Amino acid sequence: MTEHEAVKQSAELLRKIIRSIDKKLEYNFLDPKWEWYERPKRERQAIWTEPYFDDGGGNTIMITYSAPYRRDDLFWGFATIDIAMRIAVVMACRIDDLIV
Repeated sequence: MTEHEAVKQSAELLRKIIRSIDKKLEYNFLDPKWEWYERPKRERQAIWTEPYFDDGGGNTIMITYSAPYRRDDLFWGFATIDIAMRIAVVMACRIDDLIV
């Protein structure tokens, strides 16, 4: 099975599972237009996204850390974490206070 076929098969299975849970799913998180999806897959390394407004999710300004993972050199998926910018700023200030 090629990498493309494996990704396509995994994505379709995931879509079926999600649709069975939420018939009204509008946000396609597997769409390659999303920076957290496209960049780390293309660059083959973890990335931080630019800040964005998470409309309908956290309803706040967020950043995402996205790390791709591979198995037998085939792309399998991502591990991601979304962090509200207000929390990231507080954490950065606390770290800065410890360093000074």
